[in-house]
Amino acid sequence: MKTNALTLVIVVVLLAVAAAFLRPIIGVSRPNWPVITDTDKESILSTLEKWSHEGINGIIPKNQWPLAIVSLKPRGVNLYGKQMEILISGGGVGPGWGYLVSSAPILDDGNILVRSEDHRFHKFVQQN
Repeated sequence: MKTNALTLVIVVVLLAVAAAFLRPIIGVSRPNWPVITDTDKESILSTLEKWSHEGINGIIPKNQWPLAIVSLKPRGVNLYGKQMEILISGGGVGPGWGYLVSSAPILDDGNILVRSEDHRFHKFVQQN
């Protein structure tokens, strides 16, 4: 009887330890979307319009990001014409993900995960 109880306790402890180690690994590929306030959206859209008007394209250096973008703690910001990609996670274990911002309607290329109500801010996940 004591052997069965001891075995049960050992199994429960081992399962708890395994769960504690596996939890961070399992949660790695789940996006943790930072919240973008309406004020931040307007700031980001204003920046997008400014950069587009100036003809800026490609990777945007960190020192040029407005506070609204910095607060999202992105890995990178890329500009493609009138679209801005705010890369929150570069992937690693899972695909990269972030926000796709546009001053014009965005055609779905298969990467858009969640379309926003205002059709300017979309959550995307890169395809592997």
